[in-house]
Amino acid sequence: FFSTYFFSRLLDTGPHGTQTPSYKFDEVKRWGDRLSNGILGVKELIIPINHRNVHWLCLKVSMANKTIMLWDSSGVKESNQLYLNTMLRYLKDKFRATSPQEDADDWIAQWTTLDDSANCPRQYNGYDCGVFTIVNMTLLAQNIPLSNTLYEEQDFQNLDTRRRIAYLLWEASSNRPQPTSTNRPQLDRALPSKRPSSSTTKAGSSSTKERQKRRRQNNRRVAVGSNRLRGKVTYDDPGPSDQLTTLLNRKRNAASVAIEESALPAMTQRHAPKKRRRKKASQDC
Repeated sequence: FFSTYFFSRLLDTGPHGTQTPSYKFDEVKRWGDRLSNGILGVKELIIPINHRNVHWLCLKVSMANKTIMLWDSSGVKESNQLYLNTMLRYLKDKFRATSPQEDADDWIAQWTTLDDSANCPRQYNGYDCGVFTIVNMTLLAQNIPLSNTLYEEQDFQNLDTRRRIAYLLWEASSNRPQPTSTNRPQLDRALPSKRPSSSTTKAGSSSTKERQKRRRQNNRRVAVGSNRLRGKVTYDDPGPSDQLTTLLNRKRNAASVAIEESALPAMTQRHAPKKRRRKKASQDC
């Protein structure tokens, strides 16, 4: 199979498909070079064609029989000869590029072209050409000869062909979304669970303690000037700024701290933590 971009680049009709077709062999000159025997060494080549961005059809190249056949679900058209002649010209240029010592004219003279759209299942609406092309290419890849009675347009609706094609494309896609946790198969709860080893338990308990320790540290408010929590001050507490500055825990001796605490007014005493009272041990009589 060739990509849908092959003929769009080989026979350029502009971004909207309205320009005069222009043959550009250099755009697809390297297509198929990675194959072991090259593009001319394959047995068959099936190519989809986008006709001026409004219609789809396909053709098949048989290297063994040296034939190029085209199928259009809309029937035989004179305009389809352009694609047959373009493909014939491409094969000639490809043969000349790969075998310059041989005569390309004699080689291409052995080829025949045929528009076999009369034996293609017929399309009567204006939107199923893509489905017809995909089905025809699938049948041709399985060496099933096409005929106008092989299937009908109504079969697409009866067999839900569009949904089947969408599922196959999704299944073959490499970037399809992964199933969510709700869609994953659940483990059998009847099976006994493995008991964690001692090393795993210790590691889990240590990590829990570390998280709790970090949580406690984040919840603490440290006064500016020291790592020790001296008081908790909120912005909605009333009081002048000169009184709040006394709560900053600066590096000083114990005497200055005692003098400054005794000088605090009663309004700011509630900012400081309550002093702990030591219980006196009861003396036995």
